[in-house]
Amino acid sequence: MSETDNTMKLARLTTAMMSAFDTGLGAVALFKPELLEKMLGLEQDESGRAMLQRTGIIWLTYATAHCVAYTRGRSGDWTTLAWMRAMEVPADPIWALSNRKRLKPRGLGTLIGFTPMVNIAYTALFAAAAKKARKLEASTE
Repeated sequence: MSETDNTMKLARLTTAMMSAFDTGLGAVALFKPELLEKMLGLEQDESGRAMLQRTGIIWLTYATAHCVAYTRGRSGDWTTLAWMRAMEVPADPIWALSNRKRLKPRGLGTLIGFTPMVNIAYTALFAAAAKKARKLEASTE
């Protein structure tokens, strides 16, 4: 199996997983933000809940981008995902700092420190997939 095949298989597997994850996260944020507050270990707060609820559409947008990359797999689709995940690298630490009074030392919110590393890995993977897809596209033209 070639390196291209392995990169694309890993990218497709990862994007399928992230599509499901972001769909779930977005739906819970949008329709049951109080449940997401509990899952993240946040103290209950109406204004914070409203802000959390508004992020649901962002996660659903990410899920859509992952679905498009999974189904079409064009270089531009993978490039878009790489950029989206790169923009997420500072987002979670900034969110955690702005919500530090609400964060409790329990729940999934305690894992927020690892998300920049995960998003850096996703960025690199999707950028590599974009490069491989560009080569494939150029060879079929």
